[in-house]
Amino acid sequence: MPNKVKISYGQHPSQYGVLRVLEKKESCPVVVMIHGGFWQSRYDLEENNPIAEDLTGRGYVTWKH
Repeated sequence: MPNKVKISYGQHPSQYGVLRVLEKKESCPVVVMIHGGFWQSRYDLEENNPIAEDLTGRGYVTWKH
């Protein structure tokens, strides 16, 4: 099971990213996911969770912003 951490980078509640880190010690590739639909309130960062979870399950660290 990966470790999932919410990291703020600004004062506004929408200014954060989610980092999923594997529990293994060796280095691994990182995928940066940029959500481009913020301007439409019906979309949020959570819609990309299935992709991030799948990538992490395949051995990637993901940074979802």
